[in-house]
Amino acid sequence: MANAFQMRALRKAARITGSPERLRSILGAPPGAFCRWLEGDEAMPEYFQRMLLDFLSDMESTSTLPCFLIYPSVQRGNGEQRQRNAEVADKP
Repeated sequence: MANAFQMRALRKAARITGSPERLRSILGAPPGAFCRWLEGDEAMPEYFQRMLLDFLSDMESTSTLPCFLIYPSVQRGNGEQRQRNAEVADKP
């Protein structure tokens, strides 16, 4: 029997990926076992639990970064901002 944390983590990851099928594919999980995990009928093996937690933590850390760190070309005032960054970097 799976715990509530496992089921909640699986459902959240499935929402992030767009579907349970996509998540199953990303994790490389067997279809039958994945369905049992999702329904809470069976506990996930530790290997898949770690993969799931790594996936969620990667998504969490990526989603909280400012867009200029994720997409560097989105910076405003490209030339002026680069000049200011260079000036700040040169100061001791």
